[in-house]
Amino acid sequence: MALIARGTKAQTNLSSNREKFDFAEQIALLEPDAAKFTTLTMRTNKGTTGATTHRWLDDELQPDEVQIDDSTTYSAGSVTITVDDGNAFAAGDLVMVNASKEIFLVISISTDNLTVDRDYGEAGTPGYVARADSISDDAWLTIIGNAFEQGHPLPSIKNFQEVERTNVVQDLRTPFGVTEIVAATDQYGENDWPYQMRKKGVEHLRNLERQNVQGVAVRSDLSLYSSSNTAPGTAAGIDFYIREYGDSVRQISQTEITQTEFLDALQAMFANGSQNKLLLSSPTLRTAFDFWGISKLNTFVAGTVFGMKINRWESSWGTLSIVTEEILRDPGTDGETSYFIDLDNVKIVTLQGIGQTRLRMLEPYKATGATIKQAEWNTISCLEVRSAGTHGYITGVTSYAA
Repeated sequence: MALIARGTKAQTNLSSNREKFDFAEQIALLEPDAAKFTTLTMRTNKGTTGATTHRWLDDELQPDEVQIDDSTTYSAGSVTITVDDGNAFAAGDLVMVNASKEIFLVISISTDNLTVDRDYGEAGTPGYVARADSISDDAWLTIIGNAFEQGHPLPSIKNFQEVERTNVVQDLRTPFGVTEIVAATDQYGENDWPYQMRKKGVEHLRNLERQNVQGVAVRSDLSLYSSSNTAPGTAAGIDFYIREYGDSVRQISQTEITQTEFLDALQAMFANGSQNKLLLSSPTLRTAFDFWGISKLNTFVAGTVFGMKINRWESSWGTLSIVTEEILRDPGTDGETSYFIDLDNVKIVTLQGIGQTRLRMLEPYKATGATIKQAEWNTISCLEVRSAGTHGYITGVTSYAA
């Protein structure tokens, strides 16, 4: 028998099962754009490998800028000078001391010790100006060429030996599942199975982005899994290669960054490699652009590439394509790192046949007989980073100033 209630019925005494629920068709996700660097690299430069350890060769031009290294200040009359890398020099080289513009001639070399003819020149000859001066520790020297007497034999050959670089393919897996009953049940809004598929796909891309930016290489023991996962292979990211093999002038640590400091860093980042760089910007640095007014310049042009918003800044040094990457946000007080990447020298490499990001479905009832619908997103890949000196970063940023 129905309960008796007198009076006008309001929503408070409307039976809870009488009101129809209203759900949006799709569940909103907090991080729908989770892998900007990975997405750009996959669309522009990708390859495959048939080995779990991927190898490539790196080489570079003979350096022409070297520093003094002896914790010593050399007087104007010193004829033996110690440098960071004596292999960069050969007898007959003409070397300029950047600070004083003095030119000296390299007579001979013993490891990192140069015997030189200081202030090479002759009074009365065109262009000669006496510039002999003291040379401070860590002063920069520039090799401006070489010169030889008539009939001199073939000079000493200088050459950088190419070096092998490696990375390890990482088996990245993001599993999910629901019971068969849940998968088959009509639900308000978006059914749980396609929602979990979409949600875990975003999480998978976010983790792949972290792998390609922040990962470190560890070789797998290559053994078959038995009872524990103690030695999986892991892939190194762009951060690893910049720190291990990059150029120190493009590894900049800055707590509070100013506009002038950023522009100085920009000059260093474009010194080598392509004149088109990707700035994978942390949120703090991106906010600094608005504070400095950089984003208001007419040369700062917005565009959309591969479904993501990319801003391009035509700087004096080259074109900077800027995307903000939320995974670079600092959750504490350690500071944020932003990466300047030469996309011409970066490649995503997947294990041939099975490595590209894919959805692997597991059949219900299989093995255990469980009535569960299960699947996983899977990528087996690593990053190939050539010429680490063409990339760089600004790290430790916690704030900004004018």
